[in-house]
Amino acid sequence: MSFAEPYEWYPAEYRTHFDIQCQGNPLIEALYPQYSETEFQSFITNTPELPHNFFNLPFEHAQRSIKRLEKAYIPSPLDYEIYRHIHSEMVNGYVHRNPITPMQQAKMLGVARGQFVPNPHNNKQTASGSCTLLSGISGIGKTERVQLILKMFQPVIRHELYQGHPLIIDQVPTVSFEISNLKSVKALGVNFFKATDKLVGTNYTQQWYKGKQATYAFLIEMQLLAERFGIGITHIDECQKLLAEAKKDDSPTIQYLESLFNNVGVPIIMTSTEEGVELFDSKSNSDDESLRKFTTTRRLTSGRDIRCERLSLFDDEFQQFIDCFLPPYLFDRTPARSEEFKAQLYDYSQGVHQVLNKLLRLFLDNLHRKRPEASQYSDVLKAVFDNQFRKLKPALRALKNKSAQAYELEMEKLRDYKDDELSQMRDDKFELAGEPLEPRTLHTSVKGPRVCSERELRKL
Repeated sequence: MSFAEPYEWYPAEYRTHFDIQCQGNPLIEALYPQYSETEFQSFITNTPELPHNFFNLPFEHAQRSIKRLEKAYIPSPLDYEIYRHIHSEMVNGYVHRNPITPMQQAKMLGVARGQFVPNPHNNKQTASGSCTLLSGISGIGKTERVQLILKMFQPVIRHELYQGHPLIIDQVPTVSFEISNLKSVKALGVNFFKATDKLVGTNYTQQWYKGKQATYAFLIEMQLLAERFGIGITHIDECQKLLAEAKKDDSPTIQYLESLFNNVGVPIIMTSTEEGVELFDSKSNSDDESLRKFTTTRRLTSGRDIRCERLSLFDDEFQQFIDCFLPPYLFDRTPARSEEFKAQLYDYSQGVHQVLNKLLRLFLDNLHRKRPEASQYSDVLKAVFDNQFRKLKPALRALKNKSAQAYELEMEKLRDYKDDELSQMRDDKFELAGEPLEPRTLHTSVKGPRVCSERELRKL
């Protein structure tokens, strides 16, 4: 049997597991052992340092130094808990999917025959595996957090020989894909195939993208790939976008996605905005049949319901952001290191990670270009906020008033602005000089989140 050629793979190195239930299972023994919290923090933290001679550098060199700060990542204590949970769920899923056992081989045959495929029109599907929900407002780095954690696992593990017997498997511990304007279950399948192709170098997307196969065939193929490549956990991003297609009978639902993967033993982790969670949190005893597509979040998530929060003014994480962008060796004994300036930063950013990151980068850019007196730092920060974040002010004002849904509504409006100040926030073409750029919201997609109207909610 020949392999497709993955873009990045590691040869399987087997380590005997301390748990007797996990011993003799190549999918588990080839995984990296769970890291300690200290090891995890050292791997995931990214705090690029500004040069000590930053203010003496030519402008283009200083810009490159500032640009590197865009990828700065300060982990929170929650990150390690999420990592441990994902590692544990992955191992638990693999326990019953040992590829060398007759039971698993029989299960593969059952998958090929469609025995585990949920019915898209039956909204009362149940799942045997676990599902974890990670929620929070736009801009606080939910997707970035999960994807960084998933990078702690090997992208592809190549098995060839286990305990002296041939074992030809390219194991994929994690797969991540986005729900991007899904119109049907088939579109869901194409997104999954794209994510798989990117990892293992196959061409399933090309085979299925314009094919006329029935929906049932898509579902069987998705589950076959999950088994064939030993997928350990599936991350599904932007789950709130399912609301846009909620009225269609053939649209995928959260509950359906859970059944699709969990029925073959693959746990899933979903990320969604606060808006999505609020609308999913419906009463399951409603008389409206279509409303039952959205059972309560807690009943759906058989794993954990994890809420990501904004930064707090008094968080160590917030102070670490300041230390990274305004290091003492450049700003010691200046107003930039004062408690008043720190409070001003928080007031402008409202603890939204991506807003804070860009605000500080633009502040540094202005300091280098204009060389103001230290006593003017507060005025410079205010000017940056007023000029570059003017269209974001209504959204931040909503957060200040503790209205997450109003914040999401304002974020949706931003996608219509051609000179959106949040454009390219995570794009490599971002220019700190403030040139107008292609519009983009805090979401990873071009389209903003959709919030159901009262009329649509009644229809649901």
